[in-house]
Amino acid sequence: MSSTQPPPKKFQIAFLKRLFMRLNPEVDPELIDWEAAVDPKLRIPENREKLAKAYPMYRWYKKPEKKHELEDFETDLNFLYYVIDTAVAPEDREAALRILEELEKRAAKAEELKKKLGELSKRVAKVEEVKPAWEKMGIHELYKLAIEEIRRRKGR
Repeated sequence: MSSTQPPPKKFQIAFLKRLFMRLNPEVDPELIDWEAAVDPKLRIPENREKLAKAYPMYRWYKKPEKKHELEDFETDLNFLYYVIDTAVAPEDREAALRILEELEKRAAKAEELKKKLGELSKRVAKVEEVKPAWEKMGIHELYKLAIEEIRRRKGR
């Protein structure tokens, strides 16, 4: 692959699918026929535009009015592919691509953990709301409340 050739179709699908999931977290990405929609002769921005026309009911851009500008992560990934293509020895390219795929998986996991962290932060905020009332109570009263709650739950 030279810098004028598009990334491999497999990579483009993985990249566009990840983008889709980030912009449409409530939608199952398997609703898209990725194999049919992604043209291996096109680069990522062109395939993205093609998908946006084929599936207009979904978000494909953070800011639709700037859809012709590359977003930072697209530029970074295209640059990584360029580096792999030009600076990595041919016999090491497959290993480098596997590393890049692993990084993609880890980035997706990080997004998932970030979402869970947001949910936990909401729960902590609820606890913080009642904390002043707990602090006014003595340890004996808190102990009694805990015992009552345990008995109540066992009685269900």
